[in-house]
Amino acid sequence: MQADPASVENAVATFSLGIENRILAICAGAEFGVAKQWPAEHFAATCKKKIDNGWQVWIFGSEKDAEVANEIMQMLAEEQRQHCVSLAGRTSLAQAIDLLSVAEAVISNDSGLMHIAAALDKPIVALYGSTSPDFTPPLSNKSKLLFTDIDCRPCFPRECPLEHKKCLTQLDPSQALAAIAELILTS
Repeated sequence: MQADPASVENAVATFSLGIENRILAICAGAEFGVAKQWPAEHFAATCKKKIDNGWQVWIFGSEKDAEVANEIMQMLAEEQRQHCVSLAGRTSLAQAIDLLSVAEAVISNDSGLMHIAAALDKPIVALYGSTSPDFTPPLSNKSKLLFTDIDCRPCFPRECPLEHKKCLTQLDPSQALAAIAELILTS
C-alpha cells in the first residue's frame, strides 16, 4: 500500500504537523479490549526516550483511544509535550493512513492500525498481551513481535481474567526501544 503524496501533504497541513524530525507513531488503543493494551506509562516512557533523542511522536487511534493518548501526553514533561501530538479521534482512517506513511517507526498493540502500518511497510514493534502473533501477526518482514512467555498467555479475553495484565506490564519499554533500534538498522 502506498499513500498519495498530495493526500499526505494535505493531512500534514490539516493537523499543522512538521515532518522535519524523525517520527515515531504510537498506536496505543485496541478495539478488542484492555487485555491487548500496553500500559500508558510504558508508552510514555518510550516516548520520553525517543523525544529526548530528537524524535517527534504522533499518537494514533479512534475517539475511544483519546483517553489513553491524553494519559500518555500527561506523563510527559512540558517540554516533551511540544514534540508529541495526539491524533486519536481526530483523523479519518484515510488521514491516519497518510500520516502513518511518513512515520519512521511504529509501536502498536495488536490492532487494526498495526495491520495498516504493516501494509505501508513501516518498521513495526507489535505488542501482544492476551492475543497471539500466531493468529494475527503483522504481514511484514519489518516487524518485531514482543510478548511475554508467562503461563497464562495467550488467554484471549478482552480483560485480564487474573486482573494483573502481566503479559503486558512485563514487556519493558527498553525492549520496545531496542526493537525500534534494530528495525531501523535493518530497514
